[in-house]
Amino acid sequence: FAYWFSTRSGRHWRLPHESQWEKAARGVDGRPYPWGPRFDASLAAVNSGSHPVAVDRFPWDESPYGIRGMGGNVREWCD
Repeated sequence: FAYWFSTRSGRHWRLPHESQWEKAARGVDGRPYPWGPRFDASLAAVNSGSHPVAVDRFPWDESPYGIRGMGGNVREWCD
């Protein structure tokens, strides 16, 4: 997708590296989950079956940078 979108937009796009994804999800304060220090399945879409849910359905699943859906919902590909 990144290659295809790069050719369409005329700009270079790529998947984030694993370390970039982790920093975006956890921030720099060492938290293990985007929402804080403890796991709680009710804070993210971790048991929603095989269907993704709207990203605003779990407002607590938000990283320190304001990015939602990083602790649940779907799996992401990294470079």
